[in-house]
Amino acid sequence: MGLNSGVTVFDSNVQAWSYIPEQNGGGSIKDFPPSGTAFYVGNSTSYIIDGGDAGPSDGNTGLSPQQRLSTLEAAYNKVVSGRGDVIYVLPGHSETSALATMSKNNFSIVGKSNALTNPAIVFSGSTGCTVSGNGIQISGIAFSGLSGATRILNCSGASVELYNNLFIQGTNGGTAAAVVVSGNCTIANNKFLATSDTVTSAIVFSGAPFGYIYNNEFRGTNTSSTWSSYIIDGTGVIAGVTIDINSNLFINPQASTPALAMATNASGTIANNYADNVTNGIRPYIIGSALGYNNAFSVTGQDDRAAINANKYNNTSVLQSYAGTGEANVLSIVDQNFPTNYTVYVDTSNMTQDGTIRLYKKLDSGSGEELAAEYGVSAAGGIKITAIYVGVTEYSFRVSYEATVAEGASRVVPVQVVRD
Repeated sequence: MGLNSGVTVFDSNVQAWSYIPEQNGGGSIKDFPPSGTAFYVGNSTSYIIDGGDAGPSDGNTGLSPQQRLSTLEAAYNKVVSGRGDVIYVLPGHSETSALATMSKNNFSIVGKSNALTNPAIVFSGSTGCTVSGNGIQISGIAFSGLSGATRILNCSGASVELYNNLFIQGTNGGTAAAVVVSGNCTIANNKFLATSDTVTSAIVFSGAPFGYIYNNEFRGTNTSSTWSSYIIDGTGVIAGVTIDINSNLFINPQASTPALAMATNASGTIANNYADNVTNGIRPYIIGSALGYNNAFSVTGQDDRAAINANKYNNTSVLQSYAGTGEANVLSIVDQNFPTNYTVYVDTSNMTQDGTIRLYKKLDSGSGEELAAEYGVSAAGGIKITAIYVGVTEYSFRVSYEATVAEGASRVVPVQVVRD
């Protein structure tokens, strides 16, 4: 096999690929054989391939790098639903794809990087590509939006997984959203890049999805060349839907808009996220009825402590509209599997009347609880944040608020839960 530095080399005896780095040479990575059939896509002609090269063509078999196909659509058409096939998209591949729907089940699309860039795909349809099949994995692809398109991917199937992809919005005139989630979808270890304010959101939840969003990076070029709305938009989620958003990084969210917003009836967990360069006075997270903890952020030109004071913390629970002076929960934590140390911060700056914050704790695994602490709150002007040290507990506790005189309207009470 001939070796040139900085090129991709294929071995005709195995379904494998190797990238030979320009500096040190000799690197080799081989694909694990799939449970089904492997198909290869690559329209680059700059490869050196041992054993003869037919060149890229949709008339090829697609069963080897030498017989690689030219388009993703041609490879998808060869996939047998449910067999566990894999489409390998080779380094240097770039296309505008006419593939509008992936409705087959249990297959994967794997992009092969040349250590510099991922294979690049733009979907030509105005609604991008709908991923409606079940058990589909897509990884290692650089997606960008077509001008005027409403999205890049619409994940409506069950068990759709997106790993290690790059989503670029704004490059070709922008798309409204990178990924719309209306099914059961896991989105992890991806990068989302906004290059202009012509794009609205990176991820939009629609209807009754189940979403698991982990370890992604969302980066706006700056606070004006960025998403024009929520980076993650869950305001369209209906009641009873579970969304878990954990350990994501938001850089340069839009200057006047939170990085993340969920519907008031959305459940799940919003935790361990970080938003950088948040505009002073903008709350970066609106979590609805989800459990939120350990979310952090920094404000432009301020340190983190100043950011917390300026932005009234980062997790929100909405109180009921008072008919009188009734007591209402602003936070409820259920029994834990192990002892955990909690501190709760309650911001009553929006209240117009004096009131009382109360902490109730269970002392054991029984059903009873007791009043553990009580804090009087004044309606006098300024930011009013009460720190409640719960301590180490493995049992349920809740925090309530009661106004001395009826508020007369719903009041938003931001709450931050810190645990170690």
